[in-house]
Amino acid sequence: MSAFEPSYMINLTYSTTAAASSFVNLIIKESDNNVKLIVLDRLDTLRSKHGHILDGLIMDVLQVLTRYVYMIICLLEFYR
Repeated sequence: MSAFEPSYMINLTYSTTAAASSFVNLIIKESDNNVKLIVLDRLDTLRSKHGHILDGLIMDVLQVLTRYVYMIICLLEFYR
């Protein structure tokens, strides 16, 4: 099988999308911030290699980032 056959490219796209979806679900369900940071790093790596793959998950990623930014703002206000 050649790396450029359509079925191979479809499987690669599906696998990458499934991985990204699993990462987003892990961030949503995990309460440990260290795990969230590691998974966000993995998502960023995935985005840098396959940016268009995350297009379908953009709302979920924004939801995660919004929660994370809100938490940081609350911490900054607390330590002010």
